[in-house]
Amino acid sequence: MASVTFLADMEDVGMPYETHLEHLNQKHDALEQAISCETQRPIPDTIRLGELKRQKLRIKDEINRLAHV
Repeated sequence: MASVTFLADMEDVGMPYETHLEHLNQKHDALEQAISCETQRPIPDTIRLGELKRQKLRIKDEINRLAHV
């Protein structure tokens, strides 16, 4: 399971804003692909699917927060 890096974490490690935003977008895209693969399985794992969707939403929320900073 992938971990999520939030704005507060970014400041702790000194990650530049653009790099952090790019990293979040990459994670968002990877989660989108994982969700797509899971839904195409003959019997999708609904628990895993829910976890992936929640992670994707948390990342999307963080991207939106950064866009309004």
